[in-house]
Amino acid sequence: RLLVVDCFAKGAVLLPDLAAGVPVRIFLLSLLLGCFLVMGYVCLLCGIHRRALKREGECRKGEKALAVCFLVYSFWNLVYLASAFGEIGTVFLLPESRKETLMAMMILAGAIQAAGGVEARARTGTVLYHILVWPMAVLLIAGAFGIRPEHLAPGNVLEELNRSGTKEMFGMALRIFLAFGGIGTFVFVMPMVSGESGKAFRKGMALTCGLLFGMLVVLIGVFGEGGLKNMQWPVIQLMSSAELP
Repeated sequence: RLLVVDCFAKGAVLLPDLAAGVPVRIFLLSLLLGCFLVMGYVCLLCGIHRRALKREGECRKGEKALAVCFLVYSFWNLVYLASAFGEIGTVFLLPESRKETLMAMMILAGAIQAAGGVEARARTGTVLYHILVWPMAVLLIAGAFGIRPEHLAPGNVLEELNRSGTKEMFGMALRIFLAFGGIGTFVFVMPMVSGESGKAFRKGMALTCGLLFGMLVVLIGVFGEGGLKNMQWPVIQLMSSAELP
């Protein structure tokens, strides 16, 4: 649940921003390819971790190098998320506040949460899962009633692929993969990413990928290609304009 909350929230903000550079049909293909790479990465992590547990004490240098990579990634990830939080807060919730103030509040809250240890964070994630995921799902479904069929016309995907080039599609898929590269940090906080917990790890990431793909299809159906590319924070715009019967 912590994995789903972390990755879905980040993806909901980040992915529409990535879609601005390519035609939406090519982006959806890139998203499928990126999700395939992410799932392969998760399975690879589970396999490596299982073997590392059997060879305890033999991978210390490799562990330190990996930890440094994840530390740098986590730092830039934090900078991006704090900046997005501050910008969204000032645009939609507290226009009279400064972006830097909201960023500082988020980082302070995160530091307090981290000081409670992994178990406390996981419990918070479990509570937030129900508070955030289900209402978001309801709002997405309500927003989906505004889909216009013409926005989801299949079009000529092969023609767009020839025009854009497969290189651009693979480059976009790699950026999508890098956006979720931080899932590797779960290796350091979970006691064993194998067996039941490995299955939960793979299930959580598969659920996240499915939710994000469905969310983007809804966004394209409601706002069209131009709206997705030009609108600021389209996910929040969709949920704030959803009408509940």
